[in-house]
Amino acid sequence: MKKILLGLVALLTACSAPSEKQGDFDWTANETPLTHQLLKPDMLFGSVASLIAMDTTLIVSCIDTDPICTRFAIRGDSLLAREHFLQKGHGPAEALWYAELQYFPVDTSFQLFGYVNGDNYRFRFPLHDTALLQEPTRWERHTIIGNTQTSISQLLFVDHQNFIAQQFDETDEMFWYGTPDTLYPLGIPYPDDGQNAGGIAKAVTYGGMLAKHPSEPKFLYASRNSGKYVFTFTVDTATHTVTKRNLLLDEYPVYEVRPDGLNTATKPDSPRPVRCAVSKDYIYMLYVGGTFEHPEAGGTHSDLVRIYDWEGNPTGSFRLDMPIYMLHADPQGCYLYSQATDKESGEPLLLRYKLPD
Repeated sequence: MKKILLGLVALLTACSAPSEKQGDFDWTANETPLTHQLLKPDMLFGSVASLIAMDTTLIVSCIDTDPICTRFAIRGDSLLAREHFLQKGHGPAEALWYAELQYFPVDTSFQLFGYVNGDNYRFRFPLHDTALLQEPTRWERHTIIGNTQTSISQLLFVDHQNFIAQQFDETDEMFWYGTPDTLYPLGIPYPDDGQNAGGIAKAVTYGGMLAKHPSEPKFLYASRNSGKYVFTFTVDTATHTVTKRNLLLDEYPVYEVRPDGLNTATKPDSPRPVRCAVSKDYIYMLYVGGTFEHPEAGGTHSDLVRIYDWEGNPTGSFRLDMPIYMLHADPQGCYLYSQATDKESGEPLLLRYKLPD
């Protein structure tokens, strides 16, 4: 019976090669130019690690600020700081570094995932009570699976208590479905990339970004440090199984495993990774071409965004009016948010692009 079940999972999670999906798609013929709007915050702005936008509200989590998070009111092209929250530190409502933000449109609730004293925690509160942002003693605070020995590299909530996680362990499992007390393997193995790497080394190399469809149990994975390995997958939340996968890009990272068998190093001929954002209809990829040794013009910045639907089909591309290095989308699919570098000061700029109707 076990072999039959494993075979069923393999069948359900099989996915078409990108070439079968993309064929002879003409990116240039389906390219649309976009012009940015510079958003002007009323305070010094850091490098954005995570961002959510809802109508006239923008919440950012920055790498180099303390407090880590800020809520802004959007007024035209101005960003007015309203609340700062989540201090850096070891306290019960503090985090050791930047937080991943997630928004649930169904009940306008907001979740934040952070690391506190070696434990993995999530905080939750409704956004209609913005006073809560500055009152951490009133935040809902929950331990992730209550296991301090589980090292999670990526985490994304499916709903208010269940999540998808990528963790460091010796198995060949790329993702797990987490409930408050159990982790279930989703049956997605790490790719056979020709490297003699164990599970932990691959977890380090393929640590990536996860994004969720705003209202459905559909997810996007994209390698973050090197390589363009990108796919979507759909989860049956009742059985904790993957029912469908769509492979968008399969340019694997090129790396070597250190003598300790755990750490890895990216080789110069490894492809540069993409940066991704999602809306209810589309997946947006900031496409940086070339390799680490021979990057295309712009280096880590790019002005090209490729667009796919959730089935992995290419639908077009955007040509931006300036090169950017980060990408975010609002769940309504109205805007793309990005960061660029001011040529004179070297400071980060926050940009917004209005998406075509």
